[in-house]
Amino acid sequence: MKSDRRRRKIVILGHTGFLGSCLYENFSKEIEYEVYGFSSANVNLSSSKECQKLLSVIDKNSTVIMTATSLVKNKDFISFRNDFDMLLNTAEVFSLAGIQHLIYISSIAVFGRHSESVITESSYPNPDDLYSFSKLLGEQIFERICRNSGIHLTILRPGTFYGLNDKTSPFFRFLGGIKSNGEIKIYGDGSSKLFWVHKVDLCRIIQAAVASCNPGIYNIVTESEGISLLKLAELMFQICALGHRIKIEFIPSAKVPVDLRFDISKSKSCFSGIKHIKLEDGLKEYLNQTDKKEE
Repeated sequence: MKSDRRRRKIVILGHTGFLGSCLYENFSKEIEYEVYGFSSANVNLSSSKECQKLLSVIDKNSTVIMTATSLVKNKDFISFRNDFDMLLNTAEVFSLAGIQHLIYISSIAVFGRHSESVITESSYPNPDDLYSFSKLLGEQIFERICRNSGIHLTILRPGTFYGLNDKTSPFFRFLGGIKSNGEIKIYGDGSSKLFWVHKVDLCRIIQAAVASCNPGIYNIVTESEGISLLKLAELMFQICALGHRIKIEFIPSAKVPVDLRFDISKSKSCFSGIKHIKLEDGLKEYLNQTDKKEE
C-alpha cells in the first residue's frame, strides 16, 4: 500500500479476532485512513524481536488499537507471562515510534465480581483472577509509557461483547444449549450479573474515539444494572419461541456471583451520538444470523 501523508494511519493489533476484524473492515471503508492489521499469524507480540516488526509501519502519525486477546484466559501462569511480555514489548515499540494515539481495550473485569458502591471510571480496581489482573496491568503499563512519551491514551473497559461470529460469550453458549438439547447450563444460582455491549456498538465507540482523539478511561456497558444469567436465559427462551419450556441446569460454583452497578454517564456524554442496540434486538439479530449460517 502506497503511503499518503495526509491520511491517518490506523494500526489494529489483533485484526483477525472477533472485535478486530469488525474494526479492520469498518476502517478500511474510510478513505481518510490508511489501515494496517497485525495478528498472531504474522507477528508474535510476546517476542521482543518479533514486536520490532511494527516499527516498519507505525510512526508519529499512527493510531494504534490494541485488541489482541489476552492469553491468560487459559488461567495458567505461563500464559500470564506471555501476556506480560506482550504488554511490555508493545509499550516499548509505541514509545520508540512516538505514536500519536493508543486505544487499549481493557475490561470491566478489572473491578472484580462484587462492589457495595456504584462503579465509576475513578473507582478503585479490584481484579480477582489472572485475566482481570492482566487487563489492569496493561492499563498501568500503557498509562506510564504514554505519559512519559506524550502519547494520547484512551482506555475502554467494555462489558461482554457479542454479535455475529461470537464463540465464547454466555449468549453463544446459551443459544447452543437451547438448539442442541433444549437445555441451558448456569454456573451458580443464576443471580450473577452480565454486562453487555453489542460488537457493532463497541466498534462505533472505538471509531468515535479515533476521530476525536479524546484521551481518558471509559466504562462501556449498555445498561448500568446489567442482567442476571437467569433472566438472560428466560429472555433467550422467549426470543427463540420454542413453544415449550427449556430446562435450566444449575451447576455449583465456588465463585462469588457478579454483583456490580455502573455509573455510565461519562461514556454516554462522550459518545452521545451512539445509540446502543437493545439487548432484545441484538439477540434477535444474533439468532437470525446464526440460523442463516447454519442453512
